[in-house]
Amino acid sequence: MASGIPVPLPPLQKMDCATPVSILVFGYGSIIWKQEFEYTRSFPCCVAGYRRVFFQGSTDHRGTPGKPGRVVTLIQSSEPNSFVAGVAFELPPDAAKREEILAKLDHRESGGYVREEVKLYDISTHEALNIAEGTLCLCYRATEENSEYLGEATEEVIAQQVADCAGPSGPNSEYVFKLAEGLRALGVEDAHVFTVEREVRRILGQGAAR
Repeated sequence: MASGIPVPLPPLQKMDCATPVSILVFGYGSIIWKQEFEYTRSFPCCVAGYRRVFFQGSTDHRGTPGKPGRVVTLIQSSEPNSFVAGVAFELPPDAAKREEILAKLDHRESGGYVREEVKLYDISTHEALNIAEGTLCLCYRATEENSEYLGEATEEVIAQQVADCAGPSGPNSEYVFKLAEGLRALGVEDAHVFTVEREVRRILGQGAAR
């Protein structure tokens, strides 16, 4: 299993490696609450060396080409001991089913995201998880090089854009609210996400999250 900064991976059938014993998909955004794929188990965990930020544009789910929404991606962090919490989902053992699920995820995340291998850590202790040998741990991450990357902005600017956007998957604000709700359910503190959520609620005239 890879450690450190992940690298983009080709489709499984094109990888020069043995068939994985197990495949874990790490979700840090919408996958936390909206899987839309079959899995055998899930557990909270985190990845190291990143920040979760609303720097990625969305023209296919939470916005349109003329008015892109903002969704989260992972960017490298210069801060020591920087961890991003989320949920890992283990895919079914059947190889054909795995390929079907990953193909659907590839399509779902086609708006600038690439599939990468990551190392998973305990959500509480931040120690490396004892993952079975032969397990492939994946996540989808949008890098600065993709055409829909919007880049850094203040949380107030991000919130204004979120409040004003919607796409085929629904309002951009719903994405923010559900992500914040999912993180609270995990007991996770994420200042960036919660600040954007608070600003969006203020703009829309909604009360604080319960």
